[in-house]
Amino acid sequence: MFIIGFEIMKTPVAAILFAGSCYTTVGFESDTLINGWKTFAFFISFSGLFSLAWTTSIMIDMTTAYKNAWDQKYRHTSVY
Repeated sequence: MFIIGFEIMKTPVAAILFAGSCYTTVGFESDTLINGWKTFAFFISFSGLFSLAWTTSIMIDMTTAYKNAWDQKYRHTSVY
């Protein structure tokens, strides 16, 4: 919506493809940005990079919490 609202790109499909390609990779779409917005792809890709790192740290933390819960639940259970 931001890209369309500021008229950086003409169609919603082009905006979604551009933002998605920059967010998940360094970009596979051609450079179709208007002058003055050429560094916008860089900021989108950096937000994607930091989101990936943040999500990874959350998943590691959740795995630790689930492991601790599992250990507490089954600590006294023995198999005969």
